[in-house]
Amino acid sequence: TDRGGQVTYHGPGQLVVYPIINIRELDGPVKYVRALEQIVIEGLDETVGTAAYSSALSRYVSVKEEHAELCKKELRILWGDYFKPDHLEKVPDLHERFWESMRLASTARQKNDLEGAQKLLEAVQSIAEAFWKTKGSETKRRPSGQGPVGGELVYPI
Repeated sequence: TDRGGQVTYHGPGQLVVYPIINIRELDGPVKYVRALEQIVIEGLDETVGTAAYSSALSRYVSVKEEHAELCKKELRILWGDYFKPDHLEKVPDLHERFWESMRLASTARQKNDLEGAQKLLEAVQSIAEAFWKTKGSETKRRPSGQGPVGGELVYPI
């Protein structure tokens, strides 16, 4: 078939899982990956113990740190490339919103704290609302579809 490489190497001690699952039954690929991850962790826990848990936790922390840094990068781009002094007329507290969001992103990168992550999400949502306000649009929020911790996305209406 034309599905990729001709050879897949599996090293000594490497565990391989080939799942066959109907993704539609899991409401999409994100829930599929999370469900598969949990199944693998539970399966490894029976054979490898806490090493699987530690590995998964380490990956989660790494991804969280990458996302916090990406958030800061995107905020810097918005601040430097889009927002201008005349936008302060429509959004007088714009400086404070950005300062607080950058501070919260740094904190989210440094700590494993759900409350801090939720505060960052709220701060970034307020910047998204400010962005659309400067374009003359009202906004509304809708669930992100990423579960209870995924928060809401800000859309123009």
